[in-house]
Amino acid sequence: MRNSLFLVSTIALVALMHIRIVDAAAVLSFWSIFCKNDAKHPAIRYACFESQEGKANYQREDLHDAVVVYNPSNSNQFLVLLEQEQASATLTTPQHTLNVYGRLEKPGNCVPFELIPRNYQAAGSSSSYCPSYSAPQII
Repeated sequence: MRNSLFLVSTIALVALMHIRIVDAAAVLSFWSIFCKNDAKHPAIRYACFESQEGKANYQREDLHDAVVVYNPSNSNQFLVLLEQEQASATLTTPQHTLNVYGRLEKPGNCVPFELIPRNYQAAGSSSSYCPSYSAPQII
């Protein structure tokens, strides 16, 4: 069962990375597969986030071998999928810039990210999202 779930999620991830068009039902299952109930997919580079400031936005040129998938039932929750080690994504909320990087940190295959205040009066912070963590809060 676990192997088939991994195989299905890997195939879906590859399709999403190359097609980049998904219907709402598929997106919902992506959020559930990757970001709920202590999901662990160590072979895939991804990070889940939740913004308390509103939806995180991006420009197409701010995604480098990366895809952003929003939870259709709550657009403040989102998943960043990174295709390879050099991949990156930059998203903005009303008060922060979020940079997510594809290089995996050991132990735990964690994905590093930076959260930088947009008012530049406070220092930014660096952290990592590990597959067994709950989604970091952007507040």
